[in-house]
Amino acid sequence: MVYEQLVLLGAPILRSVAGWLHNALEDGKISAYEWKQLLTTGVRMVVPAVALYYGLNVPVEAAAALPLLAEYVFDYFKKAKKA
Repeated sequence: MVYEQLVLLGAPILRSVAGWLHNALEDGKISAYEWKQLLTTGVRMVVPAVALYYGLNVPVEAAAALPLLAEYVFDYFKKAKKA
């Protein structure tokens, strides 16, 4: 049961890392800026998920989904502001 919860909590994080890796390796090398982006994304995904799950006892599915949803919303508004 504990492993299942950890997998659910880690799924959005793995999704973000996979997306980062795909984008970072398009040019064949990973720059310092791209490492910074990975660290920033990791903090934005891991800290809220862990805080929600362990700190506020939010169900693991919601704790994993809420930071991902927030990232999608922030990215949407960031792209809309540029357009």
